[in-house]
Amino acid sequence: MAAVRSGNIPLFPSVPEELRMRLNTSIGFMNDSLAPVTLTLIFDNIEQDTGVKFFLVGRDYPWHCTLQEGVAAEPDLFFDAEGVELVRRIEQVLSATTIVYSQLLIDCGNVLLNAAYVPDEIINARQQLSAYYEQRGIRPLPMEDILHCTLARIRTLPKRFRPKKYINHILEVREAILATPVDLNIKRLFCGTAYQLLTLSAR
Repeated sequence: MAAVRSGNIPLFPSVPEELRMRLNTSIGFMNDSLAPVTLTLIFDNIEQDTGVKFFLVGRDYPWHCTLQEGVAAEPDLFFDAEGVELVRRIEQVLSATTIVYSQLLIDCGNVLLNAAYVPDEIINARQQLSAYYEQRGIRPLPMEDILHCTLARIRTLPKRFRPKKYINHILEVREAILATPVDLNIKRLFCGTAYQLLTLSAR
């Protein structure tokens, strides 16, 4: 919260080109929960009330949770036949697995919906994907203890930014999620670049 209190928040005006260098495998969820729609609406309302402009999940990019990501030496790499088959097998194993998100975190202004527990199936999938990335000369990013959905990144701040008002909104959402964790069931996996993922339509 320190960056928010000081107003010294790294902004996210647009999807950076450097994300074309990130090979990404992400989780997509079933449409059997109202929580994603509700959270998107809540942050849309926070945006309107505070003047903070978001790059917002469910509106500007799809709901997802990164399973594994790696840094490539060249842009716009794609999954070869071996990679596509690996992702298909992992998708079958993870299908209908439930992830329980019970924490709301702030990381340099980014709002994260975090799972306190990483299921073993996720850990095993990450190990397989990391091995595949390394085989292709792609550096896997360390993600062993991280399992979150990025809800919002801040595009711009209003001229008269009121940190306390904004933080109070965030704390209200945090308390609600602590009281009623968000259960999301895995439906499918995305494989491509992080740039492609964040420029997909959320609709």
